[in-house]
Amino acid sequence: MRQISQEAGSGNHFSVQYHFGNKKALAEAIMAHRMPNLERLRGEMLAKVTEAGKLGDLHALVRALLLPYTTQTDENGEHSYAAFAIHLYWHSSIPKTWLTLPDFAPMVRHILMLIRQAVDLPDDVFQIRIRIAIVSFLHVVVAMDREDTMFNARTDADMWEDAIDTAVAILTAPFRQ
Repeated sequence: MRQISQEAGSGNHFSVQYHFGNKKALAEAIMAHRMPNLERLRGEMLAKVTEAGKLGDLHALVRALLLPYTTQTDENGEHSYAAFAIHLYWHSSIPKTWLTLPDFAPMVRHILMLIRQAVDLPDDVFQIRIRIAIVSFLHVVVAMDREDTMFNARTDADMWEDAIDTAVAILTAPFRQ
């Protein structure tokens, strides 16, 4: 939180803590700021999937869930929200059932329900795999911002589609009991 104060140019290193109280409240404020646009984009994409009669198409559903992250850039054109989301979804102490919490984004929950119906996995395995799929996609988004990345030989759109294919593969890999 001190680093955020410094980046904001505040001389008071406790300004973020004063305003938000704690890291959880700060994370919730960041998500509340980004979620309306992400939800709108997901809704638009899901409407197209529905119009095309592809509600059972796992690839189309995963694309509607993940591709909106690529539109979230900061003033430098970098995907800092994707980097934040990686930490939130993988490294934080949020509960394993975060995707199904009633106060989470309704479009995300709806798309996840459709994805859940399209894959044959036990619920606990689905929860793990959807996290891995999301974080894997987000890592590609963040890596595309670095100039020294091996991904720069391909277009962003090609990389996004490859990362979506990878996320689908994670969800459809055979499950061994």
